[in-house]
Amino acid sequence: MDPIFSKNGTVVAWLCGNEVLDLGGAHRGFINGTSVISYQTGCHLGWFEQGAFWDSQNRAIGMTREVSASIPRPGFSGVPGRPGIGGRPGRPGIPGTPAKPGRSGGWSPQEWNDWMPSK
Repeated sequence: MDPIFSKNGTVVAWLCGNEVLDLGGAHRGFINGTSVISYQTGCHLGWFEQGAFWDSQNRAIGMTREVSASIPRPGFSGVPGRPGIGGRPGRPGIPGTPAKPGRSGGWSPQEWNDWMPSK
């Protein structure tokens, strides 16, 4: 399980294989190929590439420690204890992936919890 960091360097979620968990261990989304899908809405939220999560406008919204994408990197804060993992919900139908806009190289103005809402 790898921590996902925000633009401020704080841990906002966990990456467990291709599952995205919130800080409490609940499943919030999953990665299908490079597409990030929400469990709540079944919608495409963005992409996961080069260790970074990208929003629908192709701006960085989160990253792992192994990020290789060219984005400004904050200092990382301490990592909280790993949560217990809740049961995985049934996966929604996978939508088509929209065309990806050009990458701005900057951070999204959205906050992680607004981008990947909880159930």
